[in-house]
Amino acid sequence: MRILKLSLILVLPALLAGYVAWIVIPCQPRRSFSVPVGTKLLEFSPGGRYVVTFRREESRLTLWHPATGQEAFATEMPCIVRSNESTNVARAFYGFSADDHLLAVAVGTPDDPHLIIVDLDSGNTQEAVTDLAGNLGRYPPQPAFSSDGRYLSYFGTACVVLFGITAKEECLRLEGFSGSLGPPTPQGKWLLEKGKDIECWDVNQKRRDWALPQIQVKHAMTHNSLSPDEQAVTGLAVVESRSPDQRISHYHLDLKTEKVSEDWEYNVPTSARLLWNLNSSDPIQFFLIKTFDDQGKLVEDLVDIDSGKMLVRYPQPIDMLEDMAMNYQGQILHNDAGLILTLGRQGETAIDSQRRVIVSKKINRETTWWRNFGRQLRWLGIRQPPPQLHLQFHSAESGKLLERVSIHTPYQPFDPVLAMHPVEPAVAMIDEQPEASRLQFWQAPPPKPWFWIMASSLAGAAIALLLWMGLGKVARKTALFKKA
Repeated sequence: MRILKLSLILVLPALLAGYVAWIVIPCQPRRSFSVPVGTKLLEFSPGGRYVVTFRREESRLTLWHPATGQEAFATEMPCIVRSNESTNVARAFYGFSADDHLLAVAVGTPDDPHLIIVDLDSGNTQEAVTDLAGNLGRYPPQPAFSSDGRYLSYFGTACVVLFGITAKEECLRLEGFSGSLGPPTPQGKWLLEKGKDIECWDVNQKRRDWALPQIQVKHAMTHNSLSPDEQAVTGLAVVESRSPDQRISHYHLDLKTEKVSEDWEYNVPTSARLLWNLNSSDPIQFFLIKTFDDQGKLVEDLVDIDSGKMLVRYPQPIDMLEDMAMNYQGQILHNDAGLILTLGRQGETAIDSQRRVIVSKKINRETTWWRNFGRQLRWLGIRQPPPQLHLQFHSAESGKLLERVSIHTPYQPFDPVLAMHPVEPAVAMIDEQPEASRLQFWQAPPPKPWFWIMASSLAGAAIALLLWMGLGKVARKTALFKKA
């Protein structure tokens, strides 16, 4: 009986202390490194070896080693990003090879810009490609390496240029093109945009193979891109209307047959208003679409862009950071059915490569204490604290909230906020404070601080044991005093 009593005296306080620690002690980032104030996160490199950041004040591009937080490469770019512009603009001034071995970047000042190739594996040795001229704000170079590593493409003033990596010379220069669907394919096919047409050029023969109109859908916004296997052009068409025609369609232009077909279509309820979140992910891999179920309840669908399949329907929508959205009428306040949240590796919301965790930022008015003990705190006359920004992790399989931690970063509507590692379940972010900024790497989802939870449980048991022993001594002394 004495052993059972002692066990209860120790176990109950230990469980209580562990439970409080579970609620109160926040999860911690896997790694955290100090960076200059004003540093903005852009992305992980394609191979995940570097994290890319940018500072508006100095137009400074910096590459960091995620494991050590050491600076790998830094340079000034001829890129001016105003305070009301997204720092994503800087991504048009550099490009990585697929293996992170090479970096093509515009360096210098807007008055004296140059394009160089940096060998990141060989001590950041640099090779000049060309001098850049013209209005870089209107014609950013957009350097891009071909997947086979043979070519580097970039834009000049109303022209596009192909540079041979091995030959170290310009291979092809074409005038009058406004954009491209990517660098040349391993088969030597280069898809370029000219007005409303897509032209296919054979870079080996230096001639045009064919020209076709871009994929167009009536009353729709369209976005064309090269498929991941580089065998087709895909077109994403969004019809923004309050009519029954409101829908999202995906088209496919086979490069071998030159035939266009519709892959899939997603219809939005007629009562909804089709809208976009402000900070679109790039590249876009999934849609989070708020819609109604058969009972008229607001739900959210996770839709894969390549297949058009609704992978899962969340019974409770995952709220975005703000309720501001965009449609053909401009920026409006909306957080109801029809809202489309684009999802990829970076942006306001990000998803890991294994499609298990969705990471986002959210302004939350309830702290951990207030969420769990709000009634008791109100009874004590304690006021609810001001809103805090939180980093939250949801299950991509169910939409369930897995973890939420408070952060210091103020919300800036024109800055990307999160970057997911291309392979590992890890997300990078900049945690900003008035006089300090830190580049943080979080596991997705972050593990609970088990060491501190166990330590708190042991501390609770130890305190209970000490109190029990102390009360026992007092009781024995009292008994002896009464006998005397």
